Amino acid sequence: MTKTYSIGEVAAMLDLAPSTIRYYDSQHIIPPVKKGSNGLRIFTDTNIMDLRIVECLKIAGMSVKEIQKYMVLVAQGNASLAKRLAVFQQLRQDTLQKLNQLEYTLKVINFRRLNCNPNLKVNNSAGELSPFGGLVLMAEFAAQLGLKDLFKRAVNFIPRQNAVKHDDTSILSQLLCQRIAGYSADSAANTLGLL
Repeated sequence: MTKTYSIGEVAAMLDLAPSTIRYYDSQHIIPPVKKGSNGLRIFTDTNIMDLRIVECLKIAGMSVKEIQKYMVLVAQGNASLAKRLAVFQQLRQDTLQKLNQLEYTLKVINFRRLNCNPNLKVNNSAGELSPFGGLVLMAEFAAQLGLKDLFKRAVNFIPRQNAVKHDDTSILSQLLCQRIAGYSADSAANTLGLL
């Protein structure tokens, strides 16, 4: 027997409002959903997949009208494969362009975030750096690389007493950043706040 779901269960699964799901059904954005003898919608895994596709298409930037047109093509079966392929090729190209724009935007945000860091003095003349500027830059770089997670997976530390203030992974990350940034000793060993 095919597993079925109520609108509430589907809404919770997909993080959608039940009213949104009802709208998709009533506007034929998804193929018609069967109703039980009590008049309530009964959803199957196929219906859930249709809803997931609609949400992906929305995120990719398709309008409701465009999604409706796409679903008409789906209903035509194999006869519309070439047209659906063209839709997805265009959607892929548009999504890649948006992704490039978002990556550039993220780079600008990260650069501006560094400029706002009070521990870092940025000077475009390449002359002056605040005392912990190099360490902060290395910490930012290590965070981007996911260095702490890498250490946790790659290095097996011997368990120590519970009274230790910082875990070995944090100490190793701090030490590595200090060495790369050119600091031979940590003048504030009690604070590992940079990572």
